[in-house]
Amino acid sequence: MEKMKPVALKDIARRAKVHLSTVSLALRNSPNLPERTRARLQRIARQMGYRPNPLVSALMAQRGRRKAVEVQAALAYLLLYPKDFLWQQNPLHRSIFQGVCERAAEFGFTVTTIDLTELGLTAERLESILAARGIVGLLMPPFVRASDSLRQLNWSRFAAVSLGTIYPHAMIDHVSNDNYQSMRLIHQRCRELGYRRIGFVMNASLNPVQEFRFSAADKLEQDNLPKAERVRPLFADMRPGIDIWPRETLAWCERERPDVIVTPVSQHAKPWLEFIRHLPGQPALVSLSVPRDNGPLAGIFQDGYEIGSVGAQILVNKIYRNEVGEQSKRWAHLLAGVWLDGPSCPPRITGRRQA
Repeated sequence: MEKMKPVALKDIARRAKVHLSTVSLALRNSPNLPERTRARLQRIARQMGYRPNPLVSALMAQRGRRKAVEVQAALAYLLLYPKDFLWQQNPLHRSIFQGVCERAAEFGFTVTTIDLTELGLTAERLESILAARGIVGLLMPPFVRASDSLRQLNWSRFAAVSLGTIYPHAMIDHVSNDNYQSMRLIHQRCRELGYRRIGFVMNASLNPVQEFRFSAADKLEQDNLPKAERVRPLFADMRPGIDIWPRETLAWCERERPDVIVTPVSQHAKPWLEFIRHLPGQPALVSLSVPRDNGPLAGIFQDGYEIGSVGAQILVNKIYRNEVGEQSKRWAHLLAGVWLDGPSCPPRITGRRQA
């Protein structure tokens, strides 16, 4: 079905049988028009489904100022991380932000970070901050906590895209790594390297916002294995990048006896590598996300820079097309992960890992 064009001022003027400038004054609530005329034209605009273009609105507002200033539209990068999570030290999260900033700059947009964990930040206060800073689009990185101010936000005023994970409280597009493809690739490469009992350790709270893609792919692969080689996954409560490993890992490892553990190691390679040395069987280690220069880790390179860059591109396109507010459907833009070899998961020989 062909998508309907956005309603323009000229369409409203034609329907109301008035001049274009009259419609413009009415929608700006100008006192130069009688209140009755303003109300009638605003009612017609609502009935026709008119939505103002935030970028054009910002430009028009600048024109009305006495002092000439350079107009530069802004995007907001909304932070929902716990205070003790140093997201800029996390390779994936840092590269997503870098990709956002560099692609946005190519189109003349600045990017400002706003921390939504600040106490007392209501939806009304957030909207006033966004308006004061000339924000026309919202970018949301991978979430590790919720925000009432964002749940209650008036989405009709903004274009928005989430990055890394879906945003469950509003129908907006998201750009992320293809977690399903990545997990299947991990199983394939581990088996090619000689591993047979592949154990998956996952943060339980992140599973839903990643649409269960990692766990669904793991289940598919496990179901296709002989029963003797199947390993039940461990879903535990841990905050990624803060808790190094779940407390249940030792008991799980004694019960399931994996010869390789797949988990989000992130920047904590050293403590994880030390930890697995004391686990039964000394399993190998594969990370769900490794940087391009992965060092000691084997695992999946999630191209955070590209995720951020594509997300910013999509958001800018939405702003130019005046696609603000929630959508009738959510588009998922998935980027395939790439396997990188590393010392943490060497080829096996005669049923044992190389030293």
